Order: sequence, then structure tokens, then C-alpha cells
Amino acid sequence: ARAYRGLAVAPNGDVYASVQVGDIYKQTGGAGSFAALGETARAWRNMTVAPNGDVYCAVASGDIYMQTAGAGAFNALGQTARAWFGLAAAPNGDIYASVTGGDIYLQTGGTGNFVALGETSRNWFGMGADPDGNIYASANATPGDIYKRTAGAGSFAALGETARAWRSVTSSPTGRLWAQVVGEDNYATVEPTPPAAGIVSMMTRSCGVIGVH
Repeated sequence: ARAYRGLAVAPNGDVYASVQVGDIYKQTGGAGSFAALGETARAWRNMTVAPNGDVYCAVASGDIYMQTAGAGAFNALGQTARAWFGLAAAPNGDIYASVTGGDIYLQTGGTGNFVALGETSRNWFGMGADPDGNIYASANATPGDIYKRTAGAGSFAALGETARAWRSVTSSPTGRLWAQVVGEDNYATVEPTPPAAGIVSMMTRSCGVIGVH
């Protein structure tokens, strides 16, 4: 038993798990046991993997670390020590990081520094991205809601979900949105209806009321 905090799946099927004040573990190809990578024990939080295979892990009141292309050590990116919590990788390679009681930051195209987006300071926790490039951030109380940045542009807008202690949010490959609440059930959007042949509709993805699953 370990205090696991973050989980992420790489494009090649490798699965990563971070342990609070412990190590980072990897399950190769999504099969077998999780093997320790020998990383320094830190206050590891959420993880994400970019489309190019770079693996990110946030450290609470510390830095953001990256493992290049899923190989070697996790190296500090030299970001200002903040209460980093959530991470999300957009399909275009943009990386988002949330700060609890602070802002949301963006690393454009997976290079350079994380730049503040000027979002209202909230108790930001988990982040996620869907196949259409929409970015989600969960706010843990005060009040709790789920916020969305449409197609990676503009501000994060509240979706009007019931105020809950939202902790994490993620998307399936079909665009269905899943969210976890501390001490409660898990929630999910209504399964989107597949569009007719030859028709691409943004409205069939990641829409609908989040309800108990």
C-alpha cells in the first residue's frame, strides 16, 4: 500500500503512478507490476504525458519535473515553487498545470516556461483534456465546480456543476468526461452520441449533465 497521487498513460501504453513523498512507478506496456524508477522522494502530485511521450509530474510547493520521451530520469524544469497540483496535456502538445489557491499555467507546445493564464485564484485541483482540445480544471470547494477552456482558447468557464469537492477530471478517447469527488461517488457526462458518417460535431463530445455513475 502506497499513497498514490498521480496516474498517467503514455501513447505507447506505459502507465505511470506517482507516490506522495515517495517514488514514481511505471508499468511497462500496461501489463505486469509497477516498478520503481528510483526518483527522489518528493511531494509528487498529478501526472500527464504529452503526445510526444514526454512525462510530467508536479510537486506540491516545488517544481514540475519531466522525463523526456519516457526514458531516463525526471528532471526539474526550473519553475517557481508553487502549490502545483493538476496537469493536463492537450492534443496539440500544450501542457497545463494548476496551482491550488492560485492560477492555471500553460507551457506552449511543451517547451519553455509555464506562463500564468490570469485565471481567478481558486482551489484548483485536477486537470484534463479531451480529444477535441478542450481543457478542464476542477475546483475543490469555495465553491466547487468544473471549468472548461474551449478548444484551448479563452478563459476557463464554469460548467455550472453542483458545488462539490471535485478532485480530478479526465476524458475518455470518445470525449466522455469523468470526475472524482472527495468522499463521494465518481461522476461522468452522458455518453456522447456518435455523429453521422461524414459529420463532425463538437456538440457530440464532452457535453451533457454530469451525473452519478
